[in-house]
Amino acid sequence: MEKLITAVRYHIGHKHIDSVQINATSNIEPRERVVANIRNGDAYWTYPIVNGVRIRGSLVKIVLINGAEYLKTINNGKEDDNLGELPEF
Repeated sequence: MEKLITAVRYHIGHKHIDSVQINATSNIEPRERVVANIRNGDAYWTYPIVNGVRIRGSLVKIVLINGAEYLKTINNGKEDDNLGELPEF
């Protein structure tokens, strides 16, 4: 199954995402569910607004850095979740 992430909610300190908004709706998924679903073969994509239009962005991956798992679109080696420029909710 494919899901489109339109916004994120960070934990205090902005190191980890607590939950994500799916398809710009009231459908909110906790981080743990996103990780489990990716492991089970689901695909999550960022879905940012570019020039006033929503576009399919980057594939979200689980990246292991120094023994911890992070949600990222690009493995930049930093110890934090990073889904690009998605807004917070």
